[in-house]
Amino acid sequence: MHVIFGYACISELNPQIKTGSTSTLTYINKMKPEWRGDYLRTKARANLAALKLLLEKNAQANMRAYRLPDSLLPMADLGYYDVLEFAQDLWECGQIANQHDMYLSFHPSQFFVLNSATPHVVENTVKNFNIYGEILTLMRLKNQDRKSTRLNSSHANISYA
Repeated sequence: MHVIFGYACISELNPQIKTGSTSTLTYINKMKPEWRGDYLRTKARANLAALKLLLEKNAQANMRAYRLPDSLLPMADLGYYDVLEFAQDLWECGQIANQHDMYLSFHPSQFFVLNSATPHVVENTVKNFNIYGEILTLMRLKNQDRKSTRLNSSHANISYA
């Protein structure tokens, strides 16, 4: 049996390293529209820098699986920036994961519901899942079990496929 140890989103070994810093929509909407993109980009850059550090720390602790927080690139679905702006950083994160033989996936929030009776909730869920797929594709991960994607009525573990 092959066991791979890992965890979802928040490191107990390195709690000071935060990879899911985000904001609230209320706060964003109070901001001048021209500031929103820069504000969210700054958070995304900080999250990606933290992810690089955390992946190295995980490797040192022999943690080879990590579920990325859904807010790694905060509010990417709102269109204030393009995921491609972070292609280099995402590739660098992927290279660290590849170097240490790690598995990465996403941990969607409880607000993503595929079987919702509300059409815009389902549409938003699919939109965000596609963004996760784009992020994982830009990471160019080599060590992903393509059979690891599991979906049920309200949660998913989304891996590169």
